[in-house]
Amino acid sequence: MRTRTDWTPERDEELRRLWATGRSTRLIGLELGVTKNAVVGRSHRLDLPARRSVVTTRNPKPVQLPVKQQIRRPLVVVRKRSKMSGGVSLAALRDGQCKWPRDDGLFCGQPVVRGPYCQKHADTSYVEAKKPTRSATYPIRKRWR
Repeated sequence: MRTRTDWTPERDEELRRLWATGRSTRLIGLELGVTKNAVVGRSHRLDLPARRSVVTTRNPKPVQLPVKQQIRRPLVVVRKRSKMSGGVSLAALRDGQCKWPRDDGLFCGQPVVRGPYCQKHADTSYVEAKKPTRSATYPIRKRWR
Protein backbone atom coordinates (compact mmCIF):
# COMPACT_ATOMS: atom_id res chain seq x y z
CA MET A 1 0.00 0.00 0.00
CA ARG A 2 1.15 3.50 -0.67
CA THR A 3 1.60 5.95 2.15
CA ARG A 4 1.04 9.07 0.06
CA THR A 5 -1.95 9.17 -2.24
CA ASP A 6 -2.07 11.26 -5.37
CA TRP A 7 -5.71 11.49 -6.27
CA THR A 8 -6.03 12.14 -9.97
CA PRO A 9 -9.36 12.71 -11.74
CA GLU A 10 -9.11 9.15 -13.11
CA ARG A 11 -8.62 7.70 -9.62
CA ASP A 12 -11.52 9.82 -8.32
CA GLU A 13 -13.73 8.40 -11.08
CA GLU A 14 -12.62 4.86 -10.22
CA LEU A 15 -13.41 5.54 -6.55
CA ARG A 16 -16.90 6.81 -7.50
CA ARG A 17 -17.52 3.69 -9.62
CA LEU A 18 -16.39 1.29 -6.89
CA TRP A 19 -18.31 3.27 -4.25
CA ALA A 20 -21.51 2.90 -6.27
CA THR A 21 -21.10 -0.89 -6.41
CA GLY A 22 -21.36 -1.02 -2.61
CA ARG A 23 -17.99 -2.57 -1.91
CA SER A 24 -16.44 -2.05 1.49
CA THR A 25 -13.87 0.69 1.97
CA ARG A 26 -11.24 -1.97 2.69
CA LEU A 27 -11.87 -3.71 -0.64
CA ILE A 28 -11.89 -0.40 -2.50
CA GLY A 29 -8.61 0.51 -0.83
CA LEU A 30 -7.04 -2.81 -1.82
CA GLU A 31 -8.12 -2.33 -5.43
CA LEU A 32 -6.85 1.25 -5.58
CA GLY A 33 -3.69 0.48 -3.59
CA VAL A 34 -4.47 2.83 -0.72
CA THR A 35 -5.57 2.44 2.86
CA LYS A 36 -9.16 2.15 4.01
CA ASN A 37 -8.86 5.52 5.76
CA ALA A 38 -7.65 7.16 2.55
CA VAL A 39 -10.79 5.88 0.81
CA VAL A 40 -13.01 7.17 3.62
CA GLY A 41 -11.33 10.57 3.64
CA ARG A 42 -11.49 10.99 -0.12
CA SER A 43 -15.14 9.89 -0.24
CA HIS A 44 -16.00 12.62 2.25
CA ARG A 45 -14.11 15.22 0.23
CA LEU A 46 -15.93 14.14 -2.93
CA ASP A 47 -19.28 14.28 -1.09
CA LEU A 48 -20.14 10.71 -2.02
CA PRO A 49 -23.40 9.44 -0.49
CA ALA A 50 -23.13 8.04 3.00
CA ARG A 51 -23.03 4.27 3.34
CA ARG A 52 -25.17 2.33 5.70
CA SER A 53 -23.24 0.83 8.56
CA VAL A 54 -21.58 -2.44 7.70
CA VAL A 55 -21.40 -3.35 11.37
CA THR A 56 -24.30 -5.63 12.22
CA THR A 57 -25.25 -7.64 15.22
CA ARG A 58 -26.41 -11.22 15.16
CA ASN A 59 -29.19 -10.62 17.67
CA PRO A 60 -30.66 -7.19 16.94
CA LYS A 61 -33.32 -7.55 19.65
CA PRO A 62 -32.13 -7.58 23.23
CA VAL A 63 -32.95 -10.82 24.96
CA GLN A 64 -35.35 -10.40 27.88
CA LEU A 65 -34.14 -12.50 30.78
CA PRO A 66 -36.68 -13.59 33.35
CA VAL A 67 -36.52 -11.46 36.46
CA LYS A 68 -36.27 -13.54 39.60
CA GLN A 69 -38.00 -12.39 42.70
CA GLN A 70 -35.28 -11.81 45.21
CA ILE A 71 -35.92 -12.23 48.87
CA ARG A 72 -34.59 -9.20 50.63
CA ARG A 73 -33.21 -9.83 54.05
CA PRO A 74 -32.17 -7.09 56.40
CA LEU A 75 -28.43 -6.58 56.47
CA VAL A 76 -27.05 -7.37 59.89
CA VAL A 77 -23.47 -6.45 60.67
CA VAL A 78 -22.00 -8.36 63.54
CA ARG A 79 -18.82 -6.91 64.98
CA LYS A 80 -16.60 -9.17 66.93
CA ARG A 81 -15.55 -7.53 70.17
CA SER A 82 -11.83 -7.41 70.65
CA LYS A 83 -10.14 -8.62 73.79
CA MET A 84 -9.10 -5.05 74.49
CA SER A 85 -12.19 -3.24 75.57
CA GLY A 86 -12.80 0.27 74.39
CA GLY A 87 -10.33 2.36 72.57
CA VAL A 88 -8.87 5.80 72.87
CA SER A 89 -9.60 8.70 70.57
CA LEU A 90 -6.76 10.82 69.26
CA ALA A 91 -7.76 13.69 71.52
CA ALA A 92 -7.74 11.44 74.61
CA LEU A 93 -4.49 9.61 73.71
CA ARG A 94 -1.73 10.35 76.26
CA ASP A 95 1.97 9.59 76.61
CA GLY A 96 2.51 6.06 77.82
CA GLN A 97 -0.51 4.69 75.89
CA CYS A 98 -0.22 2.45 72.81
CA LYS A 99 -0.56 4.44 69.58
CA TRP A 100 -1.56 1.50 67.37
CA PRO A 101 -4.52 2.56 65.15
CA ARG A 102 -7.55 0.27 65.17
CA ASP A 103 -10.14 -0.32 62.45
CA ASP A 104 -12.77 1.79 64.18
CA GLY A 105 -10.68 4.99 64.10
CA LEU A 106 -9.58 4.72 67.72
CA PHE A 107 -6.19 3.81 69.14
CA CYS A 108 -5.26 0.80 71.28
CA GLY A 109 -4.50 2.80 74.45
CA GLN A 110 -2.88 -0.08 76.41
CA PRO A 111 0.26 0.67 78.49
CA VAL A 112 3.42 1.16 76.39
CA VAL A 113 6.12 -1.53 76.59
CA ARG A 114 8.43 -0.81 73.64
CA GLY A 115 8.53 2.35 71.55
CA PRO A 116 5.03 3.76 71.14
CA TYR A 117 3.31 0.33 71.31
CA CYS A 118 2.02 -2.19 73.85
CA GLN A 119 3.51 -5.70 73.99
CA LYS A 120 1.10 -7.19 71.43
CA HIS A 121 1.61 -4.43 68.86
CA ALA A 122 5.35 -4.17 69.49
CA ASP A 123 5.65 -7.88 68.66
CA THR A 124 3.73 -7.23 65.43
CA SER A 125 5.69 -4.16 64.32
CA TYR A 126 9.24 -4.96 65.40
CA VAL A 127 10.88 -7.98 63.76
CA GLU A 128 14.41 -9.07 64.54
CA ALA A 129 16.70 -8.98 61.51
CA LYS A 130 18.11 -12.36 60.59
CA LYS A 131 21.84 -12.74 60.34
CA PRO A 132 22.90 -13.71 56.80
CA THR A 133 24.11 -17.27 56.52
CA ARG A 134 26.49 -18.84 54.07
CA SER A 135 25.12 -21.35 51.66
CA ALA A 136 26.52 -23.17 48.68
CA THR A 137 24.22 -21.37 46.25
CA TYR A 138 24.56 -17.86 47.70
CA PRO A 139 27.87 -17.46 49.54
CA ILE A 140 28.63 -14.23 51.38
CA ARG A 141 31.36 -12.49 49.45
CA LYS A 142 33.91 -10.18 50.95
CA ARG A 143 34.95 -7.08 49.06
CA TRP A 144 38.35 -7.13 47.47
CA ARG A 145 40.26 -3.97 48.19
